[in-house]
Amino acid sequence: MKRGEKLMDEKWLWKMYFFGQELKKKFLSSKAENKITSLAYRLISALRIGDVNTFMNLIIRTYMSYNMEVPALFVSCINDRDNFCALGYSFVNGLLGTKKDEGVENSEEVVDNE
Repeated sequence: MKRGEKLMDEKWLWKMYFFGQELKKKFLSSKAENKITSLAYRLISALRIGDVNTFMNLIIRTYMSYNMEVPALFVSCINDRDNFCALGYSFVNGLLGTKKDEGVENSEEVVDNE
């Protein structure tokens, strides 16, 4: 793998993380924080067994229920099964992240905040 490709992958992981945070904010603003854990468990289950169809079904249904556009990066989950788990887990980590994680723009800042 070329160095540039690795950096692109890391950018995609961070984007997925922030998409998870964005969805969490939507749940919180809708007073539906109890749905976060339930969705996270179902997404993790789909990731664990490599079930792209179930994962995408959950993502699409959730985004539709909040009248939000599904981020185009989720298409990578469909087309690139090698990175499916990494991208999916990154999204779930953002969904489950704490307030301390908000505003983090790169991995160096994450280390500094701990």
